[in-house]
Amino acid sequence: MLITSDRSKTFRRLMAIRKRPKIEKKLLLEGEAMRRQLEDFCIPYTLYAKEGEEVDSEVFLRAELFDRLVSTVTPQPFLLVVDIPENKPFDEGAILVLDRIRDPGNLGTILRSAAGFGINNILSLKGSVSWTNTKVLRSSLGSILSLVIHEDGSQEDLMRIKKAGYRLIGADMYGEDVRTFSAPDKWALMIGNEGEGLSKALEPLLDDKLSIPMKGEMESLNAAVAASILLYCMTMNKEYK
Repeated sequence: MLITSDRSKTFRRLMAIRKRPKIEKKLLLEGEAMRRQLEDFCIPYTLYAKEGEEVDSEVFLRAELFDRLVSTVTPQPFLLVVDIPENKPFDEGAILVLDRIRDPGNLGTILRSAAGFGINNILSLKGSVSWTNTKVLRSSLGSILSLVIHEDGSQEDLMRIKKAGYRLIGADMYGEDVRTFSAPDKWALMIGNEGEGLSKALEPLLDDKLSIPMKGEMESLNAAVAASILLYCMTMNKEYK
């Protein structure tokens, strides 16, 4: 089937998903890397292809319609529609807490690192960019589909985490050297805003603060880089345990 008009129900539905994914309860994804991730996670999807492309699809869109749906300058010739994963409760593993992470590229990279280091539980506090943002989806390379993400979190959520036996550990340039830190059995790592770090209102809740030693003159690292290093130290490098 070829979609030729922007009045088509199919096109209007796809545009609605692009603009309002949470309301539509679906995501519009792009690219071969995304498709591989979906297949790796056995997540069903519907594929929509650009007119004239040799893609195994039952639905094609005229080129100008397809181009209105994509978010990249040089897109691959197909789009994927998937259901937004059910918002499940956290498991009993480690938790990554994100405080006002506003750059979509940073958030996507952080989520990709979390998935890579086996952190399934993400609490995104109020003021952070949504994980359904198109740039977040791209930079995460589909890793978000394996995560449980709770958005618009609050201090009350953090208190519940503490009551469940977790230690709240904040990334802070004046904290303990991560290389000497012994991770507890239950921990929640908190990463702060790109320019301001963790909110002052959250500091009284912290049980520990961790820093990343550096040899250069830079005071701090990009939030996504810092999160990735700390997650590695907390989960992978046994020398630091």
